Amino acid sequence: MRAQKPWAKLYTKVDKYKREYHTATKNLKMAETQENNSKLDAAVTLEQKQKATDKVDKCRKEKEGAKQKYTEAIQELNRYNPKYMDDMNEVFMRCQAFEKDRLTSFRDFIGKTQKCLDLSSRPQLPTIVQQFSQSIKSMDADTDLRVWSDTNGAGMK
Repeated sequence: MRAQKPWAKLYTKVDKYKREYHTATKNLKMAETQENNSKLDAAVTLEQKQKATDKVDKCRKEKEGAKQKYTEAIQELNRYNPKYMDDMNEVFMRCQAFEKDRLTSFRDFIGKTQKCLDLSSRPQLPTIVQQFSQSIKSMDADTDLRVWSDTNGAGMK
């Protein structure tokens, strides 16, 4: 944000002077139209014609002043552009460094989590799997039913 603030200030200034210049141009055109209409109208007094001419002169001066300010503001903005680009590149590089650190930390965290959850690297796992497999193979439905009957069922003593 620090890189953009001075540039935004200059841009706002350019935009302000642009609006002033266009308003002055519009006012000049209206004054010229009024002056031309007053010259063609015989009912208009000489004093009113002079006022219209004075207004045109005043509007021309205002337009020139506004144009000068607008041009200077654009030039100032253009002179600042290289510094703005350098500042924005610096901000971008800082963001890139932060993002690289974030991604590296995330990758390390995920790697450690995966290592914790990886059961294949446990030395006890083959023994546990073998014992589980033995338990499954040693199951006998007839023996289980007889033991149940003797303990809880009809064969209970």
